Amino acid sequence: PDVTTVEVDGSEDFIILACDGLWDTLSKEEAVQITFREIENHPDDLDGIARKLARVARDKGSDDNISVIVVFLKL
Repeated sequence: PDVTTVEVDGSEDFIILACDGLWDTLSKEEAVQITFREIENHPDDLDGIARKLARVARDKGSDDNISVIVVFLKL
């Protein structure tokens, strides 16, 4: 597995934990844009954001397994 250490400063809204099935097809910027858009459009369905990210990756051609967890730090 790839492991990355990132120092947080408290300004982070969420963390997206995902396998390469997501990251091979979506850039970090795309994933963040989708997440913020879903928060804005569906604030009562935060559980659906990980599913949306996985669906977008699949629709963009990912044929790997796609596991996604979105951890909300604040809203």
